[in-house]
Amino acid sequence: MTPSQRAVVARLGTTQTLAWASSYYLPALLAAPLSAELGLPVTSVFGAFTLALVISALVGPRAGRAIDELGGRTVLLATNVLFALGLASLGLVQSEWQRWAAVETAAEEADQRPQLREVSAAPRQVPRWMGMAMATVFAITWFTSTAMAAHLPTLLQAQGLSQAAALGVAMLVGPAQVAGRLLEFGFLRHVHPLLSARLAAATHPLGVVGFMAFGPAAAWLFAGLHGTGNGILTIAKGTLPLVVFGAAGYGQRQGWLMAPARIAQAAAPVLFGLAVTQWASGALWLTAGLGVLALLMLQAMAAHLPR
Repeated sequence: MTPSQRAVVARLGTTQTLAWASSYYLPALLAAPLSAELGLPVTSVFGAFTLALVISALVGPRAGRAIDELGGRTVLLATNVLFALGLASLGLVQSEWQRWAAVETAAEEADQRPQLREVSAAPRQVPRWMGMAMATVFAITWFTSTAMAAHLPTLLQAQGLSQAAALGVAMLVGPAQVAGRLLEFGFLRHVHPLLSARLAAATHPLGVVGFMAFGPAAAWLFAGLHGTGNGILTIAKGTLPLVVFGAAGYGQRQGWLMAPARIAQAAAPVLFGLAVTQWASGALWLTAGLGVLALLMLQAMAAHLPR
């Protein structure tokens, strides 16, 4: 990587960190104090956040088209202005409807991150079902990622870990995601993105099998495998559409491909929460089964693409 590329990566990494911290992860910190100040249940803040994710899915294709037409820099600059307006509005709310409007503004984002990894040219003709399969894979992986983020400590405790141990194991997911991205940038950059995506899709089901078979002793392995795979898949969501469909119309296509994932992400905390209530740690078999389905879809895509 050249010095200029390193500078670009450093700037993009810093801005992405600030953007995620001021949008996606914001409700986790502000939900309780905001609800207490306005005299509302804390679930109402998360309800507004869920609606924001649905809106994000709906505006995603248009945001992607804007990137195709105007360039990523212009759209990202406009998005940061939108963040600032939303956060300022959130600090001034005095009623519930104002809070809903402010959260929608602050939480929406055009998550179209530039990918610096080189990929091969896409074919002329790509079957339509591949687009549907890719969108389904992204929806499955985003559902699982969000479900684990919301319920992992509860699942670990249901399997026999203490509260302190569950929190400690859950904290491993973040470093494992970083490790997965470093692995993708290092060794896996020399293989086809579909191969790295298949390896990543297999990590969560393997972790679930080990955790359910060996209990608390394998909790750290489950968290590590899940985090590593999730880290790789966050990169695959950018590289897979590029290598399969090509660069033409990339932004708008990315918006359509990620729309089901955004909806699945919005529904994950509630739907998986119901599964946890019904089956306790056995709910992990649901996400493991979905992971196997994603793996099979990726395998079918690989079988129909030229080597």
